[in-house]
Amino acid sequence: MVMTKNSQNLHRIGNDASVPTEYLCGVRQGCPASPLLFDFYINDIFKGVRGVRVPGITTRIPGLLFADDAVLLDESSADLQAALDTITEWSDTWEMAVNASKCGIMTISGELNADMTLQGQKVNSTNQYTYLGYIMNSKWDVSGTI
Repeated sequence: MVMTKNSQNLHRIGNDASVPTEYLCGVRQGCPASPLLFDFYINDIFKGVRGVRVPGITTRIPGLLFADDAVLLDESSADLQAALDTITEWSDTWEMAVNASKCGIMTISGELNADMTLQGQKVNSTNQYTYLGYIMNSKWDVSGTI
C-alpha cells in the first residue's frame, strides 16, 4: 500500500493542463487502498439500526451493504423512520450527502403509513427496486431479472 502526503491532482486535455489542486479529503480514486479504506469508513453505518428477524438467526439483520449501496430492513414504518434518522445522523456526522432520489421504500407486507425522510428529503415509495443488478419487487417475482 502506498501512503502519500499532500496529494494533488490536475486534469489534462490534449496539451492543456489545469492548475494542480490539493486533495483536502477523501481517498484517491484508482488507489488500490481506496475500497478497503471506504469499507472501514462506512462499516458502522448500520450501528443502532434495529433491523429484522430472520428465522434461524439469533441476531437481527439491519440491512445489506456493498460498497456505497445500502438496503435498510425494518419491520414497521416507525422502525424504518428511526433507521433513516440513524443514517441521517451518521451521514451528518461524517459529512456525507445522501441522494434521496436514488432511494426508494418498498413494502413487502403491510402499509406504509407515513412519509419517510432521509436528511430532510422525502424518500418515495416504489413497487420495484434494483439492488446490485437484481430487480426486487413486493411480490418476490424474479422474472424481471431473469
